[in-house]
Amino acid sequence: MHNHKVFIFLLSLTVAWSILTPVTRADDELSDMQQELDAMEQELDNSFEEGQSPEGILIDNQINTPRHHRLNVPLVRQSRGPLCGPASIEMVFRYWGATNVDQYAVARAIARQFRETDRYADFARHLAGTTNVDWSKYPGTGTYYMREFLERYGPVENKRIKELPGEAAAARQIQTEFFENLKEHLRRGNPVIVHQWWNENKTSQHYRVVTGYDDDRKIMYLNDPKLGRIEQNYDTFFILWKVEEAWLPFNSIVFNIAGGEQMRKPIRIEL
Repeated sequence: MHNHKVFIFLLSLTVAWSILTPVTRADDELSDMQQELDAMEQELDNSFEEGQSPEGILIDNQINTPRHHRLNVPLVRQSRGPLCGPASIEMVFRYWGATNVDQYAVARAIARQFRETDRYADFARHLAGTTNVDWSKYPGTGTYYMREFLERYGPVENKRIKELPGEAAAARQIQTEFFENLKEHLRRGNPVIVHQWWNENKTSQHYRVVTGYDDDRKIMYLNDPKLGRIEQNYDTFFILWKVEEAWLPFNSIVFNIAGGEQMRKPIRIEL
């Protein structure tokens, strides 16, 4: 009888061991997996602390896809005067790692470069004659001057058309072509400076930096130097982007375009 009880006890231990062993191994495997995940999370945290956006990771931690793409572009606010153009350039420079220049240095450099033109002659003289700059006198930044300025520092694409065709279908085709081109630049890692109306009243114009898009929500993501990070639905974006003046309909400017001449981060700009 005693031996029978011992046999049953040993049999119980054997069964328990056979059940618990896989669980223990599974626990060990889960522990190893958790350690790997913790290491990956720490690596991502370090990347963001260093100001680097890991490939394929959005600032809202969603994976970039052909239908949804967003770049981590630093936001710069224009502070005084009509400096939306220089502030937009500063955002793009900072995105590429050039943190040594600001919007005021950009505006000064543009005025110096084009001091012989009617647009900048007075402001260039103002800069030369004072250390207390009145930035309200800055004459704004035309798309031509922005393109010519940026081309001194890297490869640039300024997709533009002088005027839209009168036929509505042809105009929509151009809108689609320019829009798909813009999204392709974003997918390749290039933020895009766009020239838009300030609002749907169409009384003043403004530069913004497109940082992403979402085809499912039909939303554009933009850094607005005046308003901050904003969203525009596709319909609003097209209305504001359609500035029907010479060379301004659907105008976009891309600095350091993807290709053989593209500079790698971090770049340095010497004005």
